Amino acid sequence: MDYLQWNNRIAAHFFNEERARCNVYLYVTEELINRLGFHEQVNCQDFIRAIKKGPSCFLERYPNIFRTALALKDLDQWRFRKLNYPPYIGYLAFLVLAASHDDFASKNYRKRLNFLLGENEKRQHPDFHRMLELWDDLENWANQEKGEEWGSFQKITILKHPHVGLIYGQTLLTEQEIKVLPTIFDAANLLPNSSISEQNLAKLLIEKGNKILNKRTIRLLESGINNEFCQALLNIVLEELAKWDGTGEFLSENGTLIYRCLLGFSAKWDRTAQILKLQVRCKIGKNFPEKGLSFDDKYFCEPESKNWSTPISINLSQYWQTGFELKSSDQECQFKLYPSKVRLLISGSGEGLSGLIEYSKLLPNIPFYLIVHQSCSHHIEQWGKSDCKEFEKVEINQGLPPGWNFYKAEAALRDTLKDQYPILAFPTTIKLNLEGGIRLEKGNEFFAFAPPKFILESGNESTTVQGYFNETLLNLEYQNGIYTLPLNTPTHQKIE
Repeated sequence: MDYLQWNNRIAAHFFNEERARCNVYLYVTEELINRLGFHEQVNCQDFIRAIKKGPSCFLERYPNIFRTALALKDLDQWRFRKLNYPPYIGYLAFLVLAASHDDFASKNYRKRLNFLLGENEKRQHPDFHRMLELWDDLENWANQEKGEEWGSFQKITILKHPHVGLIYGQTLLTEQEIKVLPTIFDAANLLPNSSISEQNLAKLLIEKGNKILNKRTIRLLESGINNEFCQALLNIVLEELAKWDGTGEFLSENGTLIYRCLLGFSAKWDRTAQILKLQVRCKIGKNFPEKGLSFDDKYFCEPESKNWSTPISINLSQYWQTGFELKSSDQECQFKLYPSKVRLLISGSGEGLSGLIEYSKLLPNIPFYLIVHQSCSHHIEQWGKSDCKEFEKVEINQGLPPGWNFYKAEAALRDTLKDQYPILAFPTTIKLNLEGGIRLEKGNEFFAFAPPKFILESGNESTTVQGYFNETLLNLEYQNGIYTLPLNTPTHQKIE
């Protein structure tokens, strides 16, 4: 195949509508290249030949592949020619291919690169450092110009090895490994978006992923969190955990695929009568049937908001500590209630629901509520008095099962109980969630009458959100941890 054919074949594999708003890593292996060329009966050797030859549209021969790649970036203003993909992706894929054989031994990279090019292993490449221009351009194209419609490209920079490390950063986890991460999260009873230390996460991945992660990955995890490459890998996993909504396809005990959702609680608190009305809901995902699901031919629910189903008329209070699983009547979906002695609730307004909803991470300086088993109440009350603002126990006359207490607080100031109760840990990374709104397509364009709201997740209370258009500051409204665009927000313009 011609170089541009290879380029487009590789690009389409990584960037497409199914990857909308998903993280994309350009992890290219010989097996992948062989698979992409299978129907044309060509393999990785043909790809390398095309890389060395360059695109047939070039009449001029460049002195090396790096000059060719840079020339493709400026190919007759390819953006104005409306090419589907940047024409230099094939060369970035080749650079990653040269790194996919090593155990992150960057000192061997040049030797491997020259071997694939059929050149002397000691040869230097003075234009190699300029490949950073292509990585930056790809990031801008995928995330800004395409608005993440075909995926969000993640450029991993490892400081001690700025150029080679960036390439190895694409090879930390394969596509298949990223796909099975929810299985590991589920096996470890990790809640979506939950906080966990790097040390504990590494141990968990080794223990629960030993049979499903590549040996190369396990060896990197065993090298310890002081290894920069290990830290970068754990950051990817933390990002995937933060994006995971608890749903996904899992193998059942008999080997069939089932779709799994989380069960969570919503609550309405009658402050006058001190009655708490708790309801069970499904935390739904993109594969949740629009027509709804029935359970044991007794219960039924359907989508109510982007993230939650309508309430299910089932009492699970006896399972709060032990956990519970429920299957749909067709046996194709499974719903799981995670066991916990401390359940955290926040305002549901950010997700389009009235009342309170169960949440999996404590956010500083935001009102929250706790349902706590009496065996933990002493620790929680001590923490509330010393590390929270306006923390108090609320006497509930009706709605709580025996042995449980209800608390409210204006804000958490410190997360000193995070080791005993991970759900009471502040976020370890900064994340801005878009909640609600109606998208035009799969990217980040919204109808003006239904813009999204923004929820900031950060363990640093000094972190705030600002919005700009054309360098003009927007006056974002802020209440209960939710940022809202003003009514006069300009349309048909990018807001950053």
